[in-house]
Amino acid sequence: MADYKAVATELKGLVQKLGVSKKELQDIHDRGEAGTRAEERVKEVEAALLAVQDIVRKTELTEAERQRKIAQLEADLELLEIINSTSPDFQERLSAQRHITRCLAVLGTYKAASVLRIEQLLDDNKDELKTILAEAAKDIAARQNLQRVLKGVEVLLRATAFTAALTSKLAIAAA
Repeated sequence: MADYKAVATELKGLVQKLGVSKKELQDIHDRGEAGTRAEERVKEVEAALLAVQDIVRKTELTEAERQRKIAQLEADLELLEIINSTSPDFQERLSAQRHITRCLAVLGTYKAASVLRIEQLLDDNKDELKTILAEAAKDIAARQNLQRVLKGVEVLLRATAFTAALTSKLAIAAA
């Protein structure tokens, strides 16, 4: 089992570092500057991105967290079934059916997997964390456009904060 406390501490440090880098990059962008200072900050962000991706790849979820997620999805499915069978609004029923399909697919994944990794988790927007990190990497790699780099830093910051919060919960649960 991973040392969630150490991982959570490392991720919180990365969140703080990324926040400072984002502010510095925004300042560089606002002033219209370019050059070595921006390049140094982008390299720092790339290093942070690699660290987050490595942590996400290595960190496994506990069986307790897996069971909690399964229970949450089953509860969501029950609610969606009620909405689907009782709502007078056709659009709401259609939306509930889509959510039911998505929840069933995710539930099947959680039930089938004996060990999950954080990269397989879904965030509030129902996007895989792995995909979010890949999008941030693409934006950061587009160095010629500082606005895209800032967007990548923003996405990376949100993904890192999400992962840090999750690992903090796992650290508390493991203790």
